[in-house]
Amino acid sequence: MGRAVYCTYMLDHHIQKNIVYTLAFSDGMRFGELKPDELENKAFDYHLKKVIVAGFVVKAADGRYVLTNEGKRVGISAFRAKNDRLDQARSTLLLAVRRADDGAWLMMRRKSQPLIGLRGFMNARPTATQQIVDTAQQVCWEETGLTGTFVAHGHGYFRVYRGGSLESFIHF
Repeated sequence: MGRAVYCTYMLDHHIQKNIVYTLAFSDGMRFGELKPDELENKAFDYHLKKVIVAGFVVKAADGRYVLTNEGKRVGISAFRAKNDRLDQARSTLLLAVRRADDGAWLMMRRKSQPLIGLRGFMNARPTATQQIVDTAQQVCWEETGLTGTFVAHGHGYFRVYRGGSLESFIHF
């Protein structure tokens, strides 16, 4: 079993958080695409170097800035008040939607890191105030306009590795 990985560097400035968050929705961006227009180059460059030193971002050979595996795990969570353990699974509901008449599965294209561009099932976050089948029905309706009957079949863990490094760890 691998050792626990903790984020030892806190994104301590909103510009640093914004860099990581913005890259979470991209396969990579050049400096001019990543930098907000209202910021001076020098100020933005300072914070970009901070997230590079922290190990969240690297500059690729083609000149684009991309998230590292650790950066991908932090990604859309960059604006949380504190950084969570990176090896801790996030609970999510996988919505495996199947059309009754022909058995076709409803798939979606991921729009954020770490699984950007890949296809998979829809998902939803469970809440303490709503039954999971009700959450599934609500999210399916909100995202697609489709209705259906959902059944909870079980739970498990789903890990995604790329290049030998853990990119995503989900409890479903």
